[in-house]
Amino acid sequence: MGTKQKKVSIIIPVYNREQTLGRCLDSILTQTYENLEIIIVNDGSTDRSGEIINSYAQKDARILAITKENSGVSDSRNLGLKSAHGDYIQFADSDDWLSERATELLVDALEKNHSDMVIADYCRVHGRQLYQSGAIEEAGTLSRAEFAQVMMEKASDFYYGVVWNKLYRRKIIKKYKLLFSEELQWCEDFLFNLEYLRYTAKVEVIKEPVYYYVKTKGSLVSTQTTPGNIIRTKLLLYDYYKKLYESLDLYEDNKLRIQMFLIQSARDKKQKIKKKDYPPRLKQEQLMAGKLTKKMADILRENKDVLPGWMGGASLKERLEEARLAGIRETKAVLTLQAQGMDAMEIAGKLLLSETAVRRILEEPAYVPDSKSETAACRPEFFEGGKDMFGIQKKKHEELETLCRKVELEAANNYKDAAQEAFAKYEARYKELTAAGALNEKQKERYGCELERLRGQMKGFHH
Repeated sequence: MGTKQKKVSIIIPVYNREQTLGRCLDSILTQTYENLEIIIVNDGSTDRSGEIINSYAQKDARILAITKENSGVSDSRNLGLKSAHGDYIQFADSDDWLSERATELLVDALEKNHSDMVIADYCRVHGRQLYQSGAIEEAGTLSRAEFAQVMMEKASDFYYGVVWNKLYRRKIIKKYKLLFSEELQWCEDFLFNLEYLRYTAKVEVIKEPVYYYVKTKGSLVSTQTTPGNIIRTKLLLYDYYKKLYESLDLYEDNKLRIQMFLIQSARDKKQKIKKKDYPPRLKQEQLMAGKLTKKMADILRENKDVLPGWMGGASLKERLEEARLAGIRETKAVLTLQAQGMDAMEIAGKLLLSETAVRRILEEPAYVPDSKSETAACRPEFFEGGKDMFGIQKKKHEELETLCRKVELEAANNYKDAAQEAFAKYEARYKELTAAGALNEKQKERYGCELERLRGQMKGFHH
């Protein structure tokens, strides 16, 4: 970064989140990137959220606190955008929290190649478990067309739809008068992103997770996403989605892949309507599902000749067999590491799996090697330094990333003993990999700095 930091406006809409708001704001106030404008919009909260916001605003001059009547998350974000003065825009939700270097990583990535947007991995938080999520496998700079081509593979992925794992240029938002739709109760983030992408030249992808997302019961997303709302929204989104690809001259050559965004929606949402019962609106919901299903049928009919080839020609039987073999390879790796004395968390870090998935395998293995020679055939060397059981290149230092996230999760939730235990494992593994020469100089420096930062967090538990 240059000598003078560009200002980043972080916008946080808040509605009745007294239990989690402090954690969210603490993670923003302690960012390593300091030139922040923190805009907190209290959307008519009826709990103690307003008091908490005022308390923080009195302690830190970077906070702009706005209070208004309840009108929804889109209106709150729009008010934040209109009040922002920063060069860049970042978003956060009051249920969640940011990693300590989140803003620094996002700004560095944006400025490195003069990109117009940054998109980063994030961590899903389920209780005390973490799951790193990211739909793009490698970090790098993508043109708008390249990014659109990658996105069409998994357009419905949360990674593309949300705004809190991204950094935006305010001048683009201001120039083209981009705002969040107040008509949508769901997926307004994705619509905003689709509109913003039309005015970008380059998108930067980073793999470090910058955000911890906590799915909360009773949130707007969980209470407003009835099948009818979802279907109406998907139909609207599809028009914007299609226009993006038409503007890039990519639609005709990728028509079916783009239309699969709608096809998958029809399958999923029609099933939900069958399973759930909404008596007051049931007829309307079924009509909406029928409308979307008809559109799906038209798409399939139009592309009936190319569909089998696009699907890769694999039969259902072949796909099931492929999945079964993948499960066996995964099980072999987990059992091998367990035999070496590793616990579930260490195995998860080693194989980049979730701890829950590892425990499930240990409780009900899909396959048990029936001989010592067979067990030896899947020793750690099988997946270290080469391709793992999924055929993906893995790096030894990535387990340090997983352990680091584990420490941060336990510390953020104030689980003192668990955080210190995870820190001890991180420290021991860092020293082990350093002594073995498994880390390059850049990795040693980075994870060494993380070690000292985490050590400081652990000391904080004693005060």
